[in-house]
Order: sequence, then C-alpha cells, then structure tokens
Amino acid sequence: MSEYFVQKIYWGDTANGGDYLYGSEIQHFDNGVRFSNQRFASGKPIKKWESRTNYQGNRRSPVLPLLRPGASYRLKQRFRVEPAGRAYIQLRFLNRRGEEVGLVILKNGEEEFTCPVDSFTYTITLCSAGCHSVDFYYLSLYSMEKPRAIHLSDEPRGFYANERYPKDIAFVKKLVQKLKKEEVG
Repeated sequence: MSEYFVQKIYWGDTANGGDYLYGSEIQHFDNGVRFSNQRFASGKPIKKWESRTNYQGNRRSPVLPLLRPGASYRLKQRFRVEPAGRAYIQLRFLNRRGEEVGLVILKNGEEEFTCPVDSFTYTITLCSAGCHSVDFYYLSLYSMEKPRAIHLSDEPRGFYANERYPKDIAFVKKLVQKLKKEEVG
C-alpha cells in the first residue's frame, strides 16, 4: 500500500509546556534533542505535541497537522532510547467536548493507526516505560490514502452596485470596475 508524506514532527521549543522538566537535562543539537533523567518514573510523559491549542492563553500555535476522521495514517519514529525499547508513543483523540474517543499506543518503530470518526483534535505523547535517556530526531506522519485535490471556483463573487460602494474604497473604485470588465469580457 502506498503512503503519502504529511509532516515531520520535531521536538520544538522547550519553553512551551510540553516537556517534562523536573530533574531533566535537555540538550538541543542540530539534528535532534537529547533528553535524560536518571530518576524518571515509568508512564510519565516526556514530550507532548498538540493539534489544537489556546493561542490567546498560551501564545503558541499547534504543531500537529489536522487529520481526516476515518482515514488511516502511519507514524514512523526516529529516536533512540536507553535502555532500548523503554519508550512508546501515545495518540489520544478527543471530540469537540474534550472527551476521549480513541487511544492508540505505538511501541514499534513504525505503525499504522486510524483516526476515529468522532475525533476533532488529538495529541501525540512520547512516554517513558522505564527509560533514562532519549535521543529524539523526529516523527514522520504519512497518510495511507492519496490526498484529494480541492478545486475552488474562479467565479468572482459579491459585486457592489455603483450606488452602494463603501466610501473607504472610493480611491480604488476605477480599478475594481476595470477588473470587473476584464473578467467578464
């Protein structure tokens, strides 16, 4: 089955509130991030990415792309963990009311999942399963379905009647009329 690239997901900014900072050492490199914490408990989230944020409250934009409900995707993980195999990816899907409608745990290097039909937003969380350090490079998200093209009509919409032109656009009125004649002719 074919897969179509959607987006690479990088570690991102440490100050956005998605990192576990207590007792952690986070080093940023050109090609990735090294997270280490010798006393890190199992099941704790190391890093969290969101597809929906409150920009007014947090001053940060969503990192994750929108997913089409009911569509299948593949997530390829590019990180190293010490001890090996001691971290996993958790995808949590929420509806418009913030209720959980799906939970997917990915433990292998690359796995497929289906976005629940009722989902509105989702989070991806890198969680510890007894690890002490993570060398994180990126996550790659692929769609298992071919993207559909969206066709927009080229028809001009919403003309003003000559007597109803707003006063604010009076200085460009001749340009608007000229464009209208060119489009029609």
